[in-house]
Amino acid sequence: MTEYTDVDQVNVLVAEQQRIQAALDMLDDAGTVTWQTIGPTAASTAPDAVPIAMPVADAPQSLLSVTRSALNRRYNEINQELRDLGVTGVPPDHALVEAKPA
Repeated sequence: MTEYTDVDQVNVLVAEQQRIQAALDMLDDAGTVTWQTIGPTAASTAPDAVPIAMPVADAPQSLLSVTRSALNRRYNEINQELRDLGVTGVPPDHALVEAKPA
């Protein structure tokens, strides 16, 4: 059972999952990646660096495949987080098809 203290976290996760599904639907409808953002991680040697956003002129199929794979993976992670919070009736996990290297 979901605790009342978890409701805000559940709402954040559901909203993220809805954005992911919208992005996947757009890719399925001949959408493409038009922007990408590159940022440092906790392991970065430049922790004070700011993320850089740049346009993508003509996204190669390999970028679209990797993007789709990452979105599906995160979608399923959110499902598990929701289950861990006691949420029932979550949508089915997406099939994971790993992107093939170019």
